[in-house]
Amino acid sequence: MGALENLVLVPCDRDVEVKASKHRRSNITSIGKASIDPNLWAIQEGFIGEVTMMCINGEVVVDNNMFSPLALINTYAYHEVIYGPKPWGMPPDHPQSREPLKLPLPVEDLISGKRVTLYTNFMVERLDQATNIAYDIWLTQAPRFHGGPKVGDVELMVWIYRGSSSEWLPSPAGKKVGEVNIPTYVEGNVSNIGWDVWYHPSVPWGGWSYLAFVSTKPSTDVAIELTEFLKHVEVLLGHEKTNKLHINNIEIGTEVFVYKPGSAGIQWRLKKFYIVVAKPSKDIEELLINVATI
Repeated sequence: MGALENLVLVPCDRDVEVKASKHRRSNITSIGKASIDPNLWAIQEGFIGEVTMMCINGEVVVDNNMFSPLALINTYAYHEVIYGPKPWGMPPDHPQSREPLKLPLPVEDLISGKRVTLYTNFMVERLDQATNIAYDIWLTQAPRFHGGPKVGDVELMVWIYRGSSSEWLPSPAGKKVGEVNIPTYVEGNVSNIGWDVWYHPSVPWGGWSYLAFVSTKPSTDVAIELTEFLKHVEVLLGHEKTNKLHINNIEIGTEVFVYKPGSAGIQWRLKKFYIVVAKPSKDIEELLINVATI
C-alpha cells in the first residue's frame, strides 16, 4: 500500500429520502457505499412528529421535528451513516464494505498493520435541546452479522462534538475513568488535544461494555486517527481482550438528547465523511492534514 487509499462515503453517490417516527423507528437505506438510518431506537410513548433523513446534492441532511412530553435526561435517537454490517443485521441492499477497509476486521490487524483515519464535516443548523456528533464503532468477539452485540463485545464511541440549547450538556454512559491526549485535526489545525475517557463495564440494556472518548475541543470539522484510539482501548481493556475483538462496522451520527418537555428536534447536514487507509509508518500529523484536504 503506497499512497493514501480513500473511501468517500459522503458526498453520497445517489439522492434518497427516508422517514422515521414512532410507527417506524428504523429505515436503513443505501446511499451508495454506505447507508443512512434516522434510527429512533429509544423513542418513548407520547412522542409525536417524524424525522426526515435524505441525501441531496451529495450531502446527508436531517430534519427532526419531534416533540417530547417527557424530560428523559437521555437520548432517544441516533441519526446515522453506516459503513459495514451492524451486529443486529442489515437489509439486503446495504452496501458491502470494500477495499481499502473491508469489515469486519480483527482489531489486532488494524493496530499492527494500518492507519485508519476518519474525517467528517458537519453543520448543525437547529438544535432544540442537546446532541453530540459521535462515531459508534462495534468491537465484537467474532464477526457479527445478526443477533446483536453480546456480553464481552464493546461499543466504542468517539464524541467529536456536543452541544446544547442551554447550559446542560449530555454525557456518555458509565463513569469518567481518565484522560488521554491524541493528535487530532480540528478546523484546519492538528494538535495533541485532550479526550475524556468514559467506561461502563456492562450496560444494563444489553450487557456489552461501553467505552467513550469525549473531545475537550469539540468541533464539527474533525479528523481522527482511529488506530491511535484503538491503542488506548488496548491499554484500558488489556491486550488479551482487545486482540480477541473485531471492528464490525463504523457509524457516524448524532445522538439526540431530551432534558425537558417540548420540542426535541435537530437539523443538520453532513458535507463530508471519508475513511482513509495508510501504512502504519505514515506520519500522523501529515496524514490528518492530508485527509481533511482531499
